[in-house]
Amino acid sequence: MDKQLKATSIAFVLSVGLFFCASCVSDRSAYYLSPGLADTISPVNDSWEPYNRTVQAFNYGFERHVANPASQIWRFILPEPIRIGLSHFNENLGYPLRLVTHALAGQWNYCWIDTKRFLVNTTVGGLGFWDPATAWGLPHIESSFGYTLARWGVPSGGYFNLPFSGPGTVRDGVGKLLDLPFNVVTWLVPAPSSYAVNGSFRLNDTAETEPTINRAFVTQPCHYELMKLLVVLGNEAAYSDYKVPDNQDYLPDQSLGLLALTPSDDDFYYQSRQRHMKMPGGRKFPYTCWPLRGAKKLVILLPGIGAHRQSAELSALAELCRNRGCAVIAISSTFTPDYFTNVPGDNSPPGFIPEDTKVLAQVLDEVVRDFTSHYRASFENTTLLGYSLGGINALNLAAAERRGEFPDTLHIDRYMAINPPVDPVYALDVVDHFFNYPEQFPEEERAERVRDIVMRLSAWLQPSPANPPSPVVPLTREESLFLVGVNMRLHLAEVLQAQEKRNPSGLLKEDPKAWFHRNNLFAETLSISFADYIDKVVVPWYRGNGFPDCTGDDLRQRCSLRALTDELADAQNVQVFHSRNDFLVTQDDLAWFETTFGPRATILDEGSHLGALGNPEFVRDLVHALTD
Repeated sequence: MDKQLKATSIAFVLSVGLFFCASCVSDRSAYYLSPGLADTISPVNDSWEPYNRTVQAFNYGFERHVANPASQIWRFILPEPIRIGLSHFNENLGYPLRLVTHALAGQWNYCWIDTKRFLVNTTVGGLGFWDPATAWGLPHIESSFGYTLARWGVPSGGYFNLPFSGPGTVRDGVGKLLDLPFNVVTWLVPAPSSYAVNGSFRLNDTAETEPTINRAFVTQPCHYELMKLLVVLGNEAAYSDYKVPDNQDYLPDQSLGLLALTPSDDDFYYQSRQRHMKMPGGRKFPYTCWPLRGAKKLVILLPGIGAHRQSAELSALAELCRNRGCAVIAISSTFTPDYFTNVPGDNSPPGFIPEDTKVLAQVLDEVVRDFTSHYRASFENTTLLGYSLGGINALNLAAAERRGEFPDTLHIDRYMAINPPVDPVYALDVVDHFFNYPEQFPEEERAERVRDIVMRLSAWLQPSPANPPSPVVPLTREESLFLVGVNMRLHLAEVLQAQEKRNPSGLLKEDPKAWFHRNNLFAETLSISFADYIDKVVVPWYRGNGFPDCTGDDLRQRCSLRALTDELADAQNVQVFHSRNDFLVTQDDLAWFETTFGPRATILDEGSHLGALGNPEFVRDLVHALTD
């Protein structure tokens, strides 16, 4: 306890010092974005960026090499009911900390609710291994000294990443120190046994959240900036008891339905296998697979722009296909560094789809051969399923096969494309338009309006007494499309940083090879539009490498699916699924699908862009069509 008292004293001094040192932290770096976005992507000062990025790299390594394997072992040893019971028991032990911090924050009603909850779960709930209190209307209300300090008006003090604990602010770090003396295990169990008990509780909690954390590290572009944004603004929403404003206009675009496409089995994420095969030229290409002994059908999944092979939606589709007796292979989108930095070739930037397709055909040939050789598999039927950009890839591959431009050893029996834009350049212009949504606000309001959008989303993702769980995302259609635009531009920023690092075009002012100071690089790449990327990166590269007459208009015509009309009209092994309210296609585009594919095109009335994949009935019918 002496060590804990010393830590508490230090934390108290630091918390008081925050009042006086907040103004001493250096100003945030100048960004190249509008006021709304600049303030939002940097919600707090990040003056210790080199330290924070070093800790983030350490935490990623620890998560990948220690927490991930340990969590898998823990989940294998302990059945889910026992893990849930331990989690409830540990939450019950946190009652003294919550009681004290609620009281210090002056929230006496929360003190009373938590006291009743503790008494119910300790008695009826068998010392807290069960949680009848929640069913009786006594919800868990999170609290900590970080929460109390925020309620007292202690400034955040800047972004501060902690080893093992993860991102937060200086105030959050101080709060964690103040939390230590209220750890009940140290009261009841002498050291060093208390360390083992607390470690077991921590591992149990980690085992439940680890798949999500691992996926965030692996699949999210610019995860350093995203974690900073979500953690800081999420805490701000929780600490301030932010209440989502009532608004009858909340009706997000149906494209958000894609978020509902997740595996039904939490452990399915661990059933994938990560392969790294050697490609011609010496590069090792990564792919994810789900082998199945005795399977006679293979499904290859190609995702949308920026999507990673370990994303939740790919895992969900793989689960459904494997449950139907199929082996599954997934590769990352052609518009991700995970893909284009590992393929053979001449370091060309992704985006010229006919040329990308030639490389993709070679990659798929090598991947399938590696998979069948390593797992000693033989398939009677192979289906290629692509959605969004992956759908464009699938249709281009089908056309290439019709033209006889396929590797002789690659055999695909059927192609299926979901929501492929006809004109990719037009689709990217639409995305740029979504990203610029805040420009319609008065300049002095932009920062607050954008911040409120993120706060509403954070509050919805983290239900609380102020914001009970709700099935409706508290966003208007325009706001949800703005977030779609931001997400797409995050992927572009990641692509630009990787591409400029390996083959600089001179477009960037910031150094793409910098490691410790990347905040400005992130802001600069986020400010570059898809139109600028095409005109200033893709077109110049191809103009100097085999296409001297290449222009933006020429690239647009070559990338359009209309250039493939003759091949696709005759391809009877191609099937397309689309939505009439997809914002990335026009009515003329839908007419082209119906004319070109006839009965091989299914046009849904609802779903927007990929939102139909969140509809269980559509996905079930899709997978049945895939595996029949």
